[in-house]
Amino acid sequence: MQLPPREKDKLRIAMAAEVARKRLARGVKLNHPEAIALLAASPTLAHLDPAAHGSFAAGFTHPVFGLDHFLAMVALGLRPPLAAGAAVLDALALFHGHAHGAEMGGATALAYPGGFALATALLHGAGVLAGWAMARFGGAFVARASGALVAGAGAVLVLAG
Repeated sequence: MQLPPREKDKLRIAMAAEVARKRLARGVKLNHPEAIALLAASPTLAHLDPAAHGSFAAGFTHPVFGLDHFLAMVALGLRPPLAAGAAVLDALALFHGHAHGAEMGGATALAYPGGFALATALLHGAGVLAGWAMARFGGAFVARASGALVAGAGAVLVLAG
């Protein structure tokens, strides 16, 4: 069977992540490549089925357990966007929200978005609190390092596909 290069890369990451999971289960400390493979292979879309798990629970867990959402929402709280960036962010959020509305399925129209909004507010609040703590105690280096970590994690998620 011939796989495209991207699929081969995904398979390699999944295999490395499986090795890392087994090592972690045995209590072995992971090295950096294993930790990155484990992060990259974790599901970026960690959604509960609204019909099976309840509308509010599915909405609430969506941003919390989806690493892509978690990073974006905490990072946004770290440093709220400037006016020009806010307009672009609002346009992207509109389309992103429409996509979530379409996947809502059998969920009720108030419970699913209510859970989603509450989790989003809590994650933004955590980011604002972390941003305040970094500004107060960590300085510019810590803020830049956290931004680099979020960008790096985002790049891993994008490349993991």
